[in-house]
Amino acid sequence: KFFTKPQNDITPYNLIFGGMITLSLACFVYLYYTNIYKRQKQIELIKLESEFKDSLYIIASRMGENKPLEEAFKSTQEFLPQYKISQTIFPKIIDNISILSMPLDKAIFDENYGALKDVPSNIIRGSMRLLVDSVQLGVNVAARTMIALSIQLSNQEKVSNSLKLLVGDITSMMKVMSLFIAPMVLGITTALQKI
Repeated sequence: KFFTKPQNDITPYNLIFGGMITLSLACFVYLYYTNIYKRQKQIELIKLESEFKDSLYIIASRMGENKPLEEAFKSTQEFLPQYKISQTIFPKIIDNISILSMPLDKAIFDENYGALKDVPSNIIRGSMRLLVDSVQLGVNVAARTMIALSIQLSNQEKVSNSLKLLVGDITSMMKVMSLFIAPMVLGITTALQKI
């Protein structure tokens, strides 16, 4: 009897809230499927940068043995065969140098054939630029530079992980507040307003 009276009709509310739910779901689906592929690429890039830090140390140690840079890339590729960077970037550099007879700078940074043409990482590009510039000063100088850079990247990763742990406590507290405390406060405020 309550809902049959005209003043208690809930049809407008069903229409409004149904439209809001439909709009929210449509926004969710749009935002989710437009960003999921970007997020996958971002995760792949983070993994590639992490692998690059390890492979950089091996490249530097091979150059410290007075091996040329091509040999260092080849031995790094053989030493770390499961790494994605050893499967994509290093073979491309070696092929560009040996097959296309490109100089080191062009083999890495060429717009059409360079190994880094599809890699948007500033860390990898900057490190490779530093490698190319330091090789011109000598293999031993390049080896010391790359070891220092590898240590710096390791320290940066440690600091980043520490910051994630520190911020994690605050984020978890904010999640608890948004899930439990905020709805309770909102419910109490609404109840007090009705009173």
